[in-house]
Amino acid sequence: MMVGSEPHRVFPGIRCDRALLKPYTRLEKTMKKLPSAAIWVICSAIVFVTACAAKTQNGPGGTSGPRDRITAAELAEVDAVDAYTAVQQLRPLWLRARGAASFSEPMGSLPTVYADNMRLGDVGTLQTIPLAEIAEIRYISASDATTRWGTGVVGGVIEVIRKRERTKG
Repeated sequence: MMVGSEPHRVFPGIRCDRALLKPYTRLEKTMKKLPSAAIWVICSAIVFVTACAAKTQNGPGGTSGPRDRITAAELAEVDAVDAYTAVQQLRPLWLRARGAASFSEPMGSLPTVYADNMRLGDVGTLQTIPLAEIAEIRYISASDATTRWGTGVVGGVIEVIRKRERTKG
């Protein structure tokens, strides 16, 4: 037995207190008064704001910018001498193993390192690339990396783009 207000049937066999439904009935009445164009504008604004907030979200390490790229500006601000230390400070999640690749390799796979489209090896090879030579570093997911470089990159790819020397002429 309910105290205070009479029960209300919401769905067959389900009873609910009318006091609990009051805010929802007010919202329903307000929504009926709004024209459908206004509802569409409100929903679009919510989606737009949510999308913008997700794009500008801080990446791992507290830096702003895209999560899949380390820009030259970010590299200039970091206290590092090689690519490995820079990635470790700015995007530490890039250096983690990705899911189990197979039953024979249950611990997962680390990303493969490419520099200027040449395969260098595992993430340890980032220590051999001086920071002064780097224009940008990108993380490429396993699916995108497989499309670009073929199989064998189940942990994704850390791609290093070196600075180009300008030739006189």
